[in-house]
Amino acid sequence: MTELLKDLLVKGCLMRALDYEEAHNVVEAYTDLYWDGWDIVSWVRNPNGATNTRGEFRGGWGISKRFPLRTDGSWRLPDKYA
Repeated sequence: MTELLKDLLVKGCLMRALDYEEAHNVVEAYTDLYWDGWDIVSWVRNPNGATNTRGEFRGGWGISKRFPLRTDGSWRLPDKYA
């Protein structure tokens, strides 16, 4: 497996690097994504969010996953958003 593929494959999920414009387009297109500063956050409604360390209340409990801005100026998001 190439180094690039290893970098893009996280926990069995293929990740895609997005530049600034692509990231903004993806966040606008998906209602479960939002911006928190420079990070992209995905949030899925889940009642277990009340006791989960990644739990967040947004009109109901859910679990969030943060995708931070990388040092190369890109964000790595799961391929399902691309």
